[in-house]
Amino acid sequence: MKHGIGRPSFLFLAASGIALAGCATTPPFPATLHPSARPDQDAAGIAMGASYVSLSEGSPDEAAIGSSNIKIPYGEGYVRFGGKKGQTELRVTPGLGFVSYRADLTRPDAGLVFSVVPSFGFGWVSMRGEGDSMSEMTLAPSLSAILLLADRTLYLSPRVGYAWANSVYEEENHTSGTRMVGGTVGYLMARDDAHTWDHFGTSLELSVTRLVRDEDDGGGAIWAIVPSVGITR
Repeated sequence: MKHGIGRPSFLFLAASGIALAGCATTPPFPATLHPSARPDQDAAGIAMGASYVSLSEGSPDEAAIGSSNIKIPYGEGYVRFGGKKGQTELRVTPGLGFVSYRADLTRPDAGLVFSVVPSFGFGWVSMRGEGDSMSEMTLAPSLSAILLLADRTLYLSPRVGYAWANSVYEEENHTSGTRMVGGTVGYLMARDDAHTWDHFGTSLELSVTRLVRDEDDGGGAIWAIVPSVGITR
């Protein structure tokens, strides 16, 4: 049965996710997943955790020693709209917004579920000071797969993507690109489809992402590791 989201709960969850999303900076792709057990339901939720990001200077082949940082908390917010054949998601991450569509290739009530998820991200920032100005636009398409196992309690998700950024600083234009490959493993502790909407679905997951800048931009690699808990209603 498909359930709606109450207005107070929807606004609370959406606002919480947006607030948490501003707490840290990470690479230009979602670092969490926390999928719904079923794609035919509406949902809203937040993902909360920590991020560890390691950056290497120069080309990855040089194995250069870089820097790293840890951010606590890290957060993302998402709203999902279920349909008969899939689920549309709007997601906010630090600095970017994403729209994605989850298309299930198996029956929604199957114990083993396989889905493909194309996604598109967009972000724009502008900063101005006395005599200086800078703006940047980022486009970030990606493709991931979701495999729900063990009666939809365990999930695996590999993903690939490419981020394109165009920066303008004092009328000088610069374009850069970043390739992404990553994966997520998680456990649905309390499924959002197993309760009424007076309860929450809860999931735990670990996400690992590697990003490599194009050689034309000097190379360099980023590792991002994000453990998180998702709360979905």
